[in-house]
Amino acid sequence: MKKIEKEWCTFGWGWPPYGFGKIEEETKSTLRIRYSEGQHYSIERWENNPVYIKRYDTLEEAAIEYQNGHNNGRDLRMDHPIGDYDLNEMMKWKFPSYFKKKKVKK
Repeated sequence: MKKIEKEWCTFGWGWPPYGFGKIEEETKSTLRIRYSEGQHYSIERWENNPVYIKRYDTLEEAAIEYQNGHNNGRDLRMDHPIGDYDLNEMMKWKFPSYFKKKKVKK
C-alpha cells in the first residue's frame, strides 16, 4: 500500500473543524479517516477535497488546529474551551501508539 503523505488531518464541513484523525486509506476521490485507534465502527469515508480535509505532518499540528477552531470566537470564561492539558490527554487517549513510537525514537 502506498505511503500516505501528511497522514494527520482535521475534517469537517468548513471551519472550524469537526475533529481530527489519521488518514488510513486514500484514493483520488475519497479518504478513509480513523477518529481513534480504539473506535468500534468502521473508519469513515470522506471526500478527498481540501474544503473538508486539512492535512498535517504530525498529530500535534492537527490537534492544535482543532483546538484553535473549537476555541475561536467563544467566551472562554463561559463556554467549554479545550485547554492544552485536555488536548494532550485527548491525543493520548485517541492515538496512544503515536506517543509510544515517539518515546522509542528519542
